[in-house]
Amino acid sequence: MGCSIAQSHLLYDCRRHDNDAERISEISVAPTAEEILCERPPYVPRNAPSTWDRMNHLKPLAPDSPAPLLDTHFRLLRQDFVEPLRDAVLGYRREQLKENL
Repeated sequence: MGCSIAQSHLLYDCRRHDNDAERISEISVAPTAEEILCERPPYVPRNAPSTWDRMNHLKPLAPDSPAPLLDTHFRLLRQDFVEPLRDAVLGYRREQLKENL
């Protein structure tokens, strides 16, 4: 898993965890254990309509398609509830490692 997010955020060989997918229909709303324990930063799209034409995983689409809006807001809303859980679990694990040294 050695690619940067700057390359392509969702190349097959760059998947960060088992719940990382191009299509939001393939992403489980509930996070998986592998996703929570993943230390690589998640893909978080910018909420800027001017960038939606560069969302390669959504091409080809009609110019007025709602897909970029739905994709962006699903990922942002999901990130809002997954990130605090992920931070808490990873923080707890780090503290446990410190105590065991």
